[in-house]
Amino acid sequence: MVFSEDRRVPEVRHCKQCGRPIPLGIDECPDCRLHGSAFLLLPKEVLIGAIVVVLVLSFFAVGRATRAFHAKEQAWAESWFERGENDLKSKQPEAAIEAFRTALKYSPDNSLFQLRLAQALISAHRTVEARSYLLNLWEREPENGPVNRELGLLAAEEGNVADAIRYYENAIYGVWDIPDEDRRRALRLEVYRYLRARGATAQAEAELMAMSGEAPRDARAHVQIGEFLLQDGYYNHALKEFQSASEIDPRLEAALAGAGETLFQMTRYSEAQHFLSRAVAINPRDAKSRALLQTTVLVQALDPFDPRLSIQEKSLRTACAFESAMGRLKDCADKLTARPGKTPVDIGLVSQYAQGLKLARQASPRALLRNPDAIVSTMDFVFQAEAAAAKACGPATGADWALEVLGEHHRGAS
Repeated sequence: MVFSEDRRVPEVRHCKQCGRPIPLGIDECPDCRLHGSAFLLLPKEVLIGAIVVVLVLSFFAVGRATRAFHAKEQAWAESWFERGENDLKSKQPEAAIEAFRTALKYSPDNSLFQLRLAQALISAHRTVEARSYLLNLWEREPENGPVNRELGLLAAEEGNVADAIRYYENAIYGVWDIPDEDRRRALRLEVYRYLRARGATAQAEAELMAMSGEAPRDARAHVQIGEFLLQDGYYNHALKEFQSASEIDPRLEAALAGAGETLFQMTRYSEAQHFLSRAVAINPRDAKSRALLQTTVLVQALDPFDPRLSIQEKSLRTACAFESAMGRLKDCADKLTARPGKTPVDIGLVSQYAQGLKLARQASPRALLRNPDAIVSTMDFVFQAEAAAAKACGPATGADWALEVLGEHHRGAS
């Protein structure tokens, strides 16, 4: 015990750890001895640091466990999604529906999973449920390309033209995982076919024109557009597309052949021959272009209505056409006579031939030269005879086929 020198009062000691007074006669702080440990005896800064380390480690441990759980959930979701994709490809939509729904249990906000579920529902003809999923997706992502396309298809199937076009337009200019100009053209073609099927020809043609404007330097795209226009009889627009393709790629055989066929349909035979000759030179195996080229040459050689011809040449061509038509009638009648149960009388070939015999005198080159006005009536008979023979015996070849073509074109012009 320590006493002060002046008053001899015992000096009070304080614990260096907790600061409490140490009772007389005791060397250590009773509180620290009772509750203390090596950890608690550490300085306050060290103690706080240790607590922080423990908390951080605990946080990371919990985060790691959470991530592992989510990773397992994602793996399950991907596994069920892949199963659904396989079921959908195998045309098992009901199984796909269940698989996609299970995938969504593990990944409920996955837009792709929801889209695939909607597509599976459509395949299962459960359009009401499919539309519900699609509209929910559309409200969240109105610019989503695949979602708009599916909604456009549903609207088209229901005959809702306005909604179909609206959703398709959204799909055409919408967001896709991979931007693709070919997909945009394919979507416009879907709209085009839909509008054509509904008889909206003006709107359909506008879609093709829009497609043309979006592919200014793609020769094959112009050919594709031109083929649709040619098929639907828009010859002027079709020719422009084929010519654009040919300017981009002068050796693209499809462009040359398309231009030649279009000009042939427009009865611009000389120009058609030019393009078809180039197409056949590039691809001699193109049987269609080769046959069309041959017909084009024959049509020009047989046509008596070419204004550049003299009266003598017109008369000669008319007389040759008349002889060819009479021969065609006779050959067709002979073929039909050889068939059991069917005679030429049944289809009027005999009366047609008899009419030709009556016209024989006026159809000679000299008679036509003396009476050029008979050229028109003689050629009318030729066209009728060729059409009757074609109806009875099928399409002709060579000169007779060229005369059939001439007849169709002159009937269309009149």
